[in-house]
Amino acid sequence: MLGIPQLYRNYQNRSTEGMSVKMVLMWTSGDTFKTVYFILNQAPFQFSICGLLQVFVDVAILLQVYFYRYYPQKPASHVAHPASTKAL
Repeated sequence: MLGIPQLYRNYQNRSTEGMSVKMVLMWTSGDTFKTVYFILNQAPFQFSICGLLQVFVDVAILLQVYFYRYYPQKPASHVAHPASTKAL
């Protein structure tokens, strides 16, 4: 579940700036090899499902890298509520 906080942070920031793509590629390759190992060695079903979930999260982060790099998002504008701008 290492990638879940990164996935969420990227979503909040609408950016992957400052994140190491090489690190995520290493996560993805490690999780993929681990999952294949579990499947080939007929490990308990839970191990394979967990491995597949980890690979899915890694791929989702890589998709965020692509999406935010080639389709940059506008930062959310903070519009002040008219009543909050009045002096007390």
